[in-house]
Amino acid sequence: MTETLYTIVNVLVLPPWLLLIVAPRWKWTLPLASIAYPSLLGLMYVALLAFNVRSMTDGIASLDNLARLFENPSVLLMGWVHYLAFDLFVGSWQVRDAQRLEIPHVLVVPCLLLTLLLGPTGLVCYFAIRYSHGSHMNERAKRSADRRAFHARLSQVAETVVSALKSTVRESYRRNRLLTLVGGSLLVSVLPLLSIAAFDSRSVEGLNPWIKPMKFSASLGVYFLTLGWLLAYLPGPRWAVRTITWVTAGAILLETPILVFQAARGVTSHFNVATSLDATLYFAMGAAAVTQMVLLGWTLWLFCIQTVAQPKLYLVGIRAGMALVLLGMLPGFAMVGRGQHSVGVADGGAGLPLANWSTAGGDLRVAHFFGLHAIQVLPLVGLAFNRLQHRLGTRQSLAAFKLFVGAYALLLVSTFVQALAGEPLLALLHGQSLS
Repeated sequence: MTETLYTIVNVLVLPPWLLLIVAPRWKWTLPLASIAYPSLLGLMYVALLAFNVRSMTDGIASLDNLARLFENPSVLLMGWVHYLAFDLFVGSWQVRDAQRLEIPHVLVVPCLLLTLLLGPTGLVCYFAIRYSHGSHMNERAKRSADRRAFHARLSQVAETVVSALKSTVRESYRRNRLLTLVGGSLLVSVLPLLSIAAFDSRSVEGLNPWIKPMKFSASLGVYFLTLGWLLAYLPGPRWAVRTITWVTAGAILLETPILVFQAARGVTSHFNVATSLDATLYFAMGAAAVTQMVLLGWTLWLFCIQTVAQPKLYLVGIRAGMALVLLGMLPGFAMVGRGQHSVGVADGGAGLPLANWSTAGGDLRVAHFFGLHAIQVLPLVGLAFNRLQHRLGTRQSLAAFKLFVGAYALLLVSTFVQALAGEPLLALLHGQSLS
């Protein structure tokens, strides 16, 4: 398979290089050569890195280590992709810079060919032409003008982002003060938790004990901000909305301190019944989670039985998102029943970066994750399809969005079934070399 991928990436980079050489001023040449193709190669590099990270434990501190590392064909392919991505980016920069400095393209072509074939040699060649062409004489003035223009654009973008963020926060607070405060507090709490983790060298199931509180704070913070935003769409009854708001906030104010308390003790918070205290705290968190799901089910019911004045596709996304959150609780119940999140292996083994989903066996957290975040994904996608109706047509937009919802639901169910079978998320390549 390594040989096949090697052939694919070599063929893949030829079109953007050809465009840089023969059609440098075509409007799509630079976006493709400097952004699209290097990004695609970058994603391939990240994927190869994820599959090879366990074989790179010796590092590159010495030339011997590096030589042993590249004896692995998969790692060698990763290095080749690294080379191709950066060479292409350098070539696109040469074309962009030459156009800006009005250097004839015929002088740039040899540099591009050398960059494609010999990497740094082409870059050195371009610098020589750049200097000899006399562009250096007015480079300082052009660089200063470019810098001012860049700072002006950056300032404008920053002002737009800050203004939009402030407007969103104000609107969220107007819609549901309590859940906005709770969700915002959870997101802010990630920073002090991260600071504590930096000075805590302990490990629980192979991870820093503060990782779990951080992940839960970030995930639940986004969930409560989303729920508070959506609840404002309901026409009533007001007592039901207030009840859902207050009880949901109370449930999380019970669960989060327990996560932090158990992290401070250096023990697991979930599936931990080692002592009466651990068991009590674990069941309290379970009760809080079930309470939240009951309240979400109530919210979904209110959205379904009432006329909600929102665009149809957006409303379909809201309802489908909530329904898939509830469906995503099935992996949660399976975890409770098994007393761990891994299937076929013990918790705490090798996992994917950041998410730590098992790479050695099934992991029920994958499907649980897709379920819990459907409440953000599906409404946003529904809103996007709603805005595309004037281009695609009403029926086509609805059909396309339903197809997306079905695909998302299939992803949730398939990852759940895959985990129950004891297979990791990346099962097709797990345990196999790319050769």
